[in-house]
Amino acid sequence: MKVGVVKEQKAGEGRVAVTPENVKKLVDVGATVLVEKSAGVGAGFPDADYAAAGGTIVSHAQSWDSDLVVKVKEPDEEEYQYFKPGQVVWGFQHLASSPATVKAMQAAGTTAIGGETIVENGELALLKPMSAIAGRRSVIMGAYYLEAQHGGEGILLPGTPEVASGTVVIFGGGNAAFNAASLALAMGCRVTIIELKKDRRDWLAKQFTGEALTLLPSTPENLAAAIKTADVFIS
Repeated sequence: MKVGVVKEQKAGEGRVAVTPENVKKLVDVGATVLVEKSAGVGAGFPDADYAAAGGTIVSHAQSWDSDLVVKVKEPDEEEYQYFKPGQVVWGFQHLASSPATVKAMQAAGTTAIGGETIVENGELALLKPMSAIAGRRSVIMGAYYLEAQHGGEGILLPGTPEVASGTVVIFGGGNAAFNAASLALAMGCRVTIIELKKDRRDWLAKQFTGEALTLLPSTPENLAAAIKTADVFIS
């Protein structure tokens, strides 16, 4: 089997779908792995690492000439020309919002696997790590934009020994919210999570026992009241 590791085309997208370590695993089981030149540079993996792992460094078009194409984001319109019968394209496809991609794949006889739809033990397992990153980043960016030079009120979100920390209000109690709350609490912030499901609120309460956390049922009244107290609001 030929496996193609494609360099992402979207502006600002530095991720790569396969690391050199996993290229070696594929090669060890008999796969031929074609890695597009500079595919991993944005994620800190130079071409030399892929070559050392047994991958072959190729052009963009050559990486697409594979039985299985592995990438992060959905294909760009320019990449539709590479679809072919029997080919499988794996990535975070979000095909519901891209009917043009669906039609192009159907016309070519290409199969898509959307990582964002894979369920394991009732969870969207491959979205969990990204939700963790998004949740933590939301607090970091909230703190950034609270600074006066970035248009905020000049509040230091974690506070100081002499100045009270800020308040973070989070609407929803999912994985991103859990990670946002974890970082905000570690920074010394006061945190309110508004979550509809009681069993989820109970779970969150167990995770944050003894922390400066308020858990509220999701109602219009609770949301309106909590927003008034927020220095950072995350939804």
